[in-house]
Amino acid sequence: MTSKKKTIKKVNKKVDKKVEEENEMKSLLKTIIIVLISFLICYLLFLLMGKAGMFEKGYEKPNNASNDFTYDTAIIGTVFNRPENEYYVAFDEENGSKYFESLLGLYKGSLQIYKVNMSLGINAKYKSEIGNKKAIRPNELKIATPTLIKIKNGSIVKYLESINDIESELSNN
Repeated sequence: MTSKKKTIKKVNKKVDKKVEEENEMKSLLKTIIIVLISFLICYLLFLLMGKAGMFEKGYEKPNNASNDFTYDTAIIGTVFNRPENEYYVAFDEENGSKYFESLLGLYKGSLQIYKVNMSLGINAKYKSEIGNKKAIRPNELKIATPTLIKIKNGSIVKYLESINDIESELSNN
C-alpha cells in the first residue's frame, strides 16, 4: 500500500500544480481584460469630449495677468491708515475721467497719491451722488467720482470733487 500512496501523492501534486497554473492563467486573463476595458472606456470618454467640443482648435489658454503689486493703489477700507502722515487719495471709476487720470499722472509733488478704483465690488457700495466731507472712518465715506481727498494724520484735510479744484490743488503742490 505504500507504493499506491506514493503514486497517489504524486498524481495529487501534479493535479494541484495544474490547478494552480490554471488559476494563475485565469487571474492573468482577468487582469488583461480589466486593463483593456479601462483603456476602452477612457478612449470612448475622450471621443465623447471631443465631439462635445472640449478639444477644439479655437481654444486659447486664459491669459493669466501677472500679479504685480502696486503700492499706490488702495481699497476704501485703508484710506485713513496709510503709512505716510500726509497723502492724497484719488477716487475714480475704472474707465473714468481720462483728464483726471492725466492730472494724477502729471503730478510732481512730494505727497504720495493713492488710487481707489470705485468700480471694484468692495468699493462700489461707497459710491454716492453727494460726498461726505466729514467722514472720519472708511465706512462713513460717500464718494462722488472723481474725487481727491487730502489726508493728514488720519483725518480729511481737503475734499475736492470739482475737476478744476483738483487741478489747482495738484498744480500747487
